[in-house]
Amino acid sequence: MPIAYVLINTNPGKEKNCFSEIKKIQNITSIYLVYGFYDLIAIIKTSNVQELNNSLKKIRNNGNALSTETMTVIEC
Repeated sequence: MPIAYVLINTNPGKEKNCFSEIKKIQNITSIYLVYGFYDLIAIIKTSNVQELNNSLKKIRNNGNALSTETMTVIEC
């Protein structure tokens, strides 16, 4: 089961909009507004790598997401 943590920078002032939109994406199990270098952290859990890639593409295609950093879990 692929799992990934996605750190997201948003357009200034659009954090809550981005949060609401990304929360609707399939396979997003959790999403958090955070302080620091990144604005959001999303956790993705899927049954295969293709689904993980699809969820990541949807996050990156969000108009309020400026950049992402993805950390894929290799062992749990």
